[in-house]
Amino acid sequence: MKVFHSFDDIANIGETGIALGNFDGIHIGHQRLINNTVQYCKKNGLSSIVFTFRNHSRDITKSPDTVKKIVTWKEKVRIIESLGVDYLIVIEFDEKFSKMSPADFVKNILIGKLNMKQANCGFHYRFGYKAEGTPELLKEMSQKNNFEVFVLEPVTIDGELVSSTKIRELISAGDMETCKNFLGRKYSLEGIVVHGKELGKKMGFPTANIFINETRVIPPNGVYITNSYVNNTKYNSITNIGYNPTVGGDKRLIETYLFDFDEDIYDLNIRIEFNKKIRSESKYENIEILKAQISRDVEIAKKYHEIK
Repeated sequence: MKVFHSFDDIANIGETGIALGNFDGIHIGHQRLINNTVQYCKKNGLSSIVFTFRNHSRDITKSPDTVKKIVTWKEKVRIIESLGVDYLIVIEFDEKFSKMSPADFVKNILIGKLNMKQANCGFHYRFGYKAEGTPELLKEMSQKNNFEVFVLEPVTIDGELVSSTKIRELISAGDMETCKNFLGRKYSLEGIVVHGKELGKKMGFPTANIFINETRVIPPNGVYITNSYVNNTKYNSITNIGYNPTVGGDKRLIETYLFDFDEDIYDLNIRIEFNKKIRSESKYENIEILKAQISRDVEIAKKYHEIK
C-alpha cells in the first residue's frame, strides 16, 4: 500500500474506487466498507483507495472536547494495509477543506484529483461545507458524473449500532469484551517503558510502566487481564491502570506484569491488549494486603489465559 499526504504527489493511479470516511476506529463497520471497496475494485480493474483526513474535523476548532483517539495513526495504517488497499490518501482537514462545498469536493477532489469511478461510504457519511454533503447527494451527482455509489447500511450487534462513539463508551466503561466485538480486535494501548518506584518488583511482581497518553481513550482505573507485546513477542500479562492509592501514588500509570518474563525493557516500546477487567482500583490498609490481592489477581489472569 502506498500512502499519499498531498494531492500533488499523486500520479498514474488509474481509475479508482474510494472508501470515504473518518475511519477513526477502524471498527467492523469500517472494515466491511473497506473490504467492499477492495473487492469491487479487484473485480472491475480499479485501484482501491481509502480517503481520510489525518485530523478529526473537530480538531481545527481547538475545542476542549477534542475527540479522543481509539487507534494511533501507526495502527490505523497497519490495519488499512492489512485489508489489501492499494492507496491511502491522507490530507489535513483545514480551513480550506472546511469551506469547500460538497459539489466541489466531489468534482474537484474525488473526480478531478483521484479519478473516482466508484464511491463507498456509510449511511451517515457527511462531507463538504457545514457537513451538507450526504450519500443522497453523492448518488445524485453520480448520474451526471459517471461513477457508482455504494452506501453501507448500519452495522449492528445485538441491535446496537457499531460506531466509534459506542466504542469510546465501552472503553470508558471498562467493557473490553464487548469492545472487542465492536472493534473486531482487542483494544490496545502502547508506549515507552519508563522507570517507576519499583514497588511491584519489591513485592515480587515487577511491572513495565508507561505513562497515560491523554490523546487516547483510556479504560477506567482498575486491574485487567491483558496480553503484552515486546519486540513483536506476545506475553500473557496482567495490567493495572491508576494511581496506586495504597502507596500514595500521584501519577496515573499503566503498569503491566508480564508472566514468565525477566528482561530489562526500559526505553523499549510495549503494546498492551485488553481482554477483560477483573476489578476496580482500591486502596488497601497496607502493602501486605495489597500484595495478597495482586496474587489473587494474577491467579485469575493465569486461569483465564489457560482457558483461552
